[in-house]
Amino acid sequence: MFTFDGEIGCPRAIKLRGKIPECAICGENPTLTELTNYEVFCSAKAHDKGRDLLILSPAQRISCLEFIEQRKSSLVLDTRSASQFSIFHLQNTKSTVV
Repeated sequence: MFTFDGEIGCPRAIKLRGKIPECAICGENPTLTELTNYEVFCSAKAHDKGRDLLILSPAQRISCLEFIEQRKSSLVLDTRSASQFSIFHLQNTKSTVV
């Protein structure tokens, strides 16, 4: 894949990985062949799509690297619904849903 940033005049070539034979989408025997309704799949409304939504102020945000450092000595609570937590969660995190 080739991208070009016209603002700074920088081209970039990105090597894409090959297909994974077991992949549910692009593999030899795909099982996901149509679009999925996000809200039905996650059992939750997509409330994060509003452009004016400001959940945290800039002072309350941290970078990925800061998060990695803080995880070493902190407990991370995942406040999403149980169904979303079961789909994916970070290792060593705890769900707030009982």
